[in-house]
Amino acid sequence: MMIVVVIIAVLVTVAIVAYTRYLRSSRIVGEKVFAAKIQSMQETYFQRFGTYCDVTGGTPYPATVPQTAVVFAPAAGNWALIGARPESGETHASWTVVASTATAHAVSSGPPWAQAIMTATTGVPWYAIRAQMDIDANGSPYTEIFSTSQKPQPWTVNENN
Repeated sequence: MMIVVVIIAVLVTVAIVAYTRYLRSSRIVGEKVFAAKIQSMQETYFQRFGTYCDVTGGTPYPATVPQTAVVFAPAAGNWALIGARPESGETHASWTVVASTATAHAVSSGPPWAQAIMTATTGVPWYAIRAQMDIDANGSPYTEIFSTSQKPQPWTVNENN
């Protein structure tokens, strides 16, 4: 009987670890899909207005990194201009989307994280996307998703944290 209990305990432990890994992976994929959607909306905006939309002005939305899913409902601002919204209506990340507001705007005038991931350009419109996630609800270091006009494929940093 004890052997059966031990075997069941081991199987339950393995199942919980696998399920946790699955949840983490699905949340990251969901936020990457949202980043790709923001990129698509930025390109549409650029085709219409000749510049990218500075969505958050460097201020993250939501203001703090959520530890659980939160409803994505920015009160106002440029989110409405690009029409970006997660498919589920919820997000597990705090989003910052900055962009040039004129064709002569240099990347060096953007936030430090945007400068760090982009090559220096002057006179070229640009945008940078950053999502910070606290998947384990344990605080920093956060899992981050980045995407830029220079590197359109979203990528992650600290994916295992």
